[in-house]
Amino acid sequence: MATQLVPIEVFCFYAHEDEGWLRRLEMHLSLLKRQGLISLWHDRLIGPGANWSGEIDARMETAMKRLAQRLEIDTLLPEQGALLLLRRAGLIPPDAPIEQAGQKEREQAIQLSQDLGGLPLALDQAGAYLEETGIDLVSYAQLYQQHRATFLSERGSLIPDHPEPVATTWSLSFENVQKKNPAAAQLLQMAAFLSPDAIPEELFTDGASSLDSTLAPVVTDPLRFNKALEALRAYSLIKRNPTNKTLSLHRLVQAVLQDTMEKEEQRWWVEQVVLAVYAVSPSPEHKTWPQCERLLTQAMIATHWIDECKLVYEEAPRLLYDTAYYLQERARCFESVDQFTGYCTFSERYSLEQCE
Repeated sequence: MATQLVPIEVFCFYAHEDEGWLRRLEMHLSLLKRQGLISLWHDRLIGPGANWSGEIDARMETAMKRLAQRLEIDTLLPEQGALLLLRRAGLIPPDAPIEQAGQKEREQAIQLSQDLGGLPLALDQAGAYLEETGIDLVSYAQLYQQHRATFLSERGSLIPDHPEPVATTWSLSFENVQKKNPAAAQLLQMAAFLSPDAIPEELFTDGASSLDSTLAPVVTDPLRFNKALEALRAYSLIKRNPTNKTLSLHRLVQAVLQDTMEKEEQRWWVEQVVLAVYAVSPSPEHKTWPQCERLLTQAMIATHWIDECKLVYEEAPRLLYDTAYYLQERARCFESVDQFTGYCTFSERYSLEQCE
């Protein structure tokens, strides 16, 4: 039995002033079309009244999925990032080892590499700024902490073809996600206020009762939840570990998202995080220790937000106390003292507000 050939779809993307070349191409490919070996598509085939932009986007996405392969670019280790930074800034020659920099300079570069999460583009931006302004690493680190949003939005000005800055790159990706899957964008906005590494998926799926009405029905439906993550992964905004059922994102993605929000919106997402963590956190008994440990970093970031944003509602003291109690039971005394101090501070503040 003869195998039926599936025609190869040829997607033509061109400028309209080059339409004459499109017609020539069609003429040259006409024999292959008649033989059923290929099908040809371009925007002139879009019918009247159709969604012109949507048709093109859909065809382009299909073409890219068939041809393109995902290339995951890992972040650099602290010393690797420091070496890139020192070379880019012109503080050591392009082929020099990191040891050529002084001990103090190496330590400062390693710390800055960690602050930037080992992201090559961010390190390149920092190096370009250092090279162009001539400031030292300590001064840059101080300025970065004070003006993070500005620094992540700037690119080198002396090199015309320098890549777009970190903030621009991720902001454009986020805008595309918002258009295609608004719930995915909300999921990422919430993740911007969580600890970025190993976020348990159940924080979304099991903590849905506390989430906004737009996000809750998505995270409780496995198909829609997977679709939302697919949209985020398509732009490398989030990573998923299917073995551990955890999510992770780069801390600079978090920084860019936080910096684009107004204070009221930031506070709203912080409240969502605290309520979701509270909803999935078990009572810290011996039998629940594995789950407590799995959620610990998220519980600690939630308690940080409770203090930072001066949140006052009934779930907060229980989350503070349970986190402190678990740390005490696991003999992590210094951390438990901090948590108990936070609990006492909250109780005092809550009592005062109740009296008022």
